[in-house]
Amino acid sequence: MLIDPFFDSVASPILNDLEYRSQKSYRAHKDVSVYSHSLSVASYAYLYAKKKNLSIDYKALIRGALLHDYYLYDWHHSGEGHKLHGFRHPFFALHNASKRFDLTPKDRNIIVSHMFPVVFWVFPRSKEARLVIKADRHCAWEETRHKKVKEPIIRPAQ
Repeated sequence: MLIDPFFDSVASPILNDLEYRSQKSYRAHKDVSVYSHSLSVASYAYLYAKKKNLSIDYKALIRGALLHDYYLYDWHHSGEGHKLHGFRHPFFALHNASKRFDLTPKDRNIIVSHMFPVVFWVFPRSKEARLVIKADRHCAWEETRHKKVKEPIIRPAQ
């Protein structure tokens, strides 16, 4: 059971998708899977926005955060064509997400701009996109600096 019914209603169709679940086998940072990292980013961004009572599109925030790293490979395996991962993966994530889910223009911008300013030519066009950038950095930092990684704040229903 998730903490928030709205989060659950938006996240469940993505989290329960079989291809999306395959991200559990891809590593994001240290021993954290891409699936867990994306769920952490979505829950952190969502709970932060709720706490601050931000006037934003919460559905786009959740969807964009869950799909921001939907690139479907383990970038740690060198020699498999994953050079320049930091620059290229937002575009792979957008491509994969577009094939699997119906995305709004805001969803698309959140996904493709989440590495700004590293990927400086794709500008975040919304509060939601800027919040996902901050949540992604925060979660990545936490995942890489701790020896034992904390579980995501919000976990999907089993």
